[in-house]
Amino acid sequence: MGSDFGGYWLTERYASLLPSSSPFTDALSSDYATRTSQLSSGLTSLSFPKFFQGIFINRVMDVSSDVAHGLASSFSYFTILIGSYLILYLLTFFLIRLIFAPLWSGLAFGENGKSLLGRLAGVIYSSAKGVFFLLAIALVVSLIDNLMLKAGNSSFHSLLVEQLSLDDPSRYSLGRLFYNSADALWQWINLI
Repeated sequence: MGSDFGGYWLTERYASLLPSSSPFTDALSSDYATRTSQLSSGLTSLSFPKFFQGIFINRVMDVSSDVAHGLASSFSYFTILIGSYLILYLLTFFLIRLIFAPLWSGLAFGENGKSLLGRLAGVIYSSAKGVFFLLAIALVVSLIDNLMLKAGNSSFHSLLVEQLSLDDPSRYSLGRLFYNSADALWQWINLI
């Protein structure tokens, strides 16, 4: 964000895409609560859901100008963060693939993965895929539960408490483990 690319060019690009009407033209207040309210109203006018607004408000890098530039600096921050992550992920993936190519091609996993090591790798891969699938389902269930609780409807939450034993920590429940992990992830996202 300190470079001309992130701090200026990308922020200016995002700012030019935002509307040139109120609340985007309002100068950002030096008071934190007022500034948060201004940024929230800008995100609301862009139809951002309330539960995602905290993510963008907490990453505003430029508070010296108007609401449009403040939000644009937040969008720039996340663009650079996600772009950097993808580049580092791909570089790491290709580097590991290059290093382990001799092992993968026949020494350890020979006969198209039908050796003992290949079968163990398949078990680990399938288990990881299953865990991520269950976590994705738990994320959706937790999101629906939180949205319904915010709307004042607790019938779905009551069903989850009964079925997953959410109120009885002495009883082990694999579903409760996934639900609590997903709920903790949503709470963490709200804090960002």
